[in-house]
Amino acid sequence: MSAAIPPRAGAVLPALALALALALAAPPAAAEPILPEGRFPALDEAMARHARQFYTLDARPFGLSLNPFFRDEAGRAATP
Repeated sequence: MSAAIPPRAGAVLPALALALALALAAPPAAAEPILPEGRFPALDEAMARHARQFYTLDARPFGLSLNPFFRDEAGRAATP
């Protein structure tokens, strides 16, 4: 008994090959930031205040620090 291959199955491989060729031929996507640092000083100051408020009132008291503390020496050595 042989399984019949649906007629559309033969179009999948060429479609994938075409998609791969288009992806490789396209230039790499690059974009500049929407709000680059230093361009809007008032916004930079507000964001710094917000970050300071978030880490002081929300993150640190509840243990959500972004600076992990490793108890073992191997873990400390692995972090930059």
